[in-house]
Amino acid sequence: FPSHDMAADKMLKDETYFHDHEYPYYPPEFKVLSLLKSGNYTVDEAMDVFMKNFNFYNQAVFMKWITSKWSTYTKTLRDFFESFAKSTLKDVQTLFEKAYVQKLDSYGLAMTLIEIIYRLSSTKQLVLKNPSKDFTKHLLRQVLFPMIHPDPIKRMEINNAIPILEGLL
Repeated sequence: FPSHDMAADKMLKDETYFHDHEYPYYPPEFKVLSLLKSGNYTVDEAMDVFMKNFNFYNQAVFMKWITSKWSTYTKTLRDFFESFAKSTLKDVQTLFEKAYVQKLDSYGLAMTLIEIIYRLSSTKQLVLKNPSKDFTKHLLRQVLFPMIHPDPIKRMEINNAIPILEGLL
């Protein structure tokens, strides 16, 4: 959704059904907003609720794969949830409107590409001819993982990812 589309921003912020789905393409801030709408939450509860998004892949296997490539992913996710544990619903809704919605497409696109890499590598269909110049590793670390950063303020937008991707090609 374009950030200038106020109707889309309001819909994403206010419509609970968007936030409650277990869907890998929905970023962590959706879960924060959903949990805050139902009252205060614990960090462990937020982690459990968000991790269900990865049931689409087989959560345990996917988490083992992603943390083998991004060792601090779980800690980074926990840090994000901790930073919002004492936030009010209004504060998160304001951040959602001002900053988060703009990076929603980045998260969804990156998760789609990560899923492709994950599935191909899990089935041994992704074989690199020259592992010393591992394009996939650089793509994940320099482009895709920054695009799914759990903290949307730190998340890379698509327009910032393009020049880095061009440099990898």
